[in-house]
Amino acid sequence: MNRTYGLFFFIVKNTMFILNVIIVLFYVAVIAITTKYIIGNDLARSFLDKVMYMPTAPVYIISGSVGLLLCLAYCVYYREFNNIRNKTITEAEKILKNAGFTTKITTSNDKNSTQVIDQVPKPGVSLAKNSIIMLYDQSVRTTTTVPDLTGKSASQATSELRNLNLNISITGSGVIISQDPAKGSKVDEGTVIKVTLKPATTDVH
Repeated sequence: MNRTYGLFFFIVKNTMFILNVIIVLFYVAVIAITTKYIIGNDLARSFLDKVMYMPTAPVYIISGSVGLLLCLAYCVYYREFNNIRNKTITEAEKILKNAGFTTKITTSNDKNSTQVIDQVPKPGVSLAKNSIIMLYDQSVRTTTTVPDLTGKSASQATSELRNLNLNISITGSGVIISQDPAKGSKVDEGTVIKVTLKPATTDVH
């Protein structure tokens, strides 16, 4: 999942959340205001009847309520995933595994009582499924050297980086023409390497 897709998903998710909140609050407000303050008014009753019994009202109420609940559930889960620090190693590994990620940690401490103090990549970074997340219970980090990925396919680069406990973010298709960080850079294991691909060209003689 590249950065553009992650941003698009974030915008869509939050837009849908806001729309669902507006839909639900609209009908709640109509019912509450009408019944509490002006229930004896014939005009108010007529207005309430028209709003609540128009053909599309049940659809809006149901879809808005369901959508709101789904958005709330997602937000709770997303917040939990983004705050695995200060959870025990066992809890953090379970959360990340259920989210489709691979976790790695080097520790001699009891995983059921030792807390995670940091992770790489940091919380909030968009990752593809099966990406590697390095967990740490101490300040010492494990590092590796970024290989030269130029000219390789996405699958070749993904496999090579995974062997080094590194992740990948892909833009484009074809073969890799650039990468960030550059080859030879020292980075923490778990770091996301951004690569740009372009269709391979063949010289015509």
